[in-house]
Amino acid sequence: MNTPAPKKPLVIVKGLSRRDILTAVLIMLGILCFIFAAIYSTGTAKNPNMLNGIIREKYKTGEQVRDITVSAQKGSRGVTDKITDSGCYLKIYVSSLDKTYTVMLAESEWERKKVGDKLDFLRPEHERQ
Repeated sequence: MNTPAPKKPLVIVKGLSRRDILTAVLIMLGILCFIFAAIYSTGTAKNPNMLNGIIREKYKTGEQVRDITVSAQKGSRGVTDKITDSGCYLKIYVSSLDKTYTVMLAESEWERKKVGDKLDFLRPEHERQ
């Protein structure tokens, strides 16, 4: 009859070998490289629907818009009505497309902008990709 051989006892060695340290360092470098690559790729991704142009003209039409808000949330129930000035427009030239766009802004933002300033804006809905 065959009797199983006794198992070898588990040997625990104190300290780390050079190979263990090198393996740990390489794993940590790999993780850090992955994190930096992820941060870099999210920071450099450009939305194709965002355009950048130079303000060529500012004008106001005097239009007013009635902003009606219906809310059923706790604390702000009911209907609120507010008349806002929204007839503030900019003509913005986008050199990469050789095209001029008309962009409406809130009056406070419109007052801060000057002819010649650069502005990022969202492409009109009918041109979005």
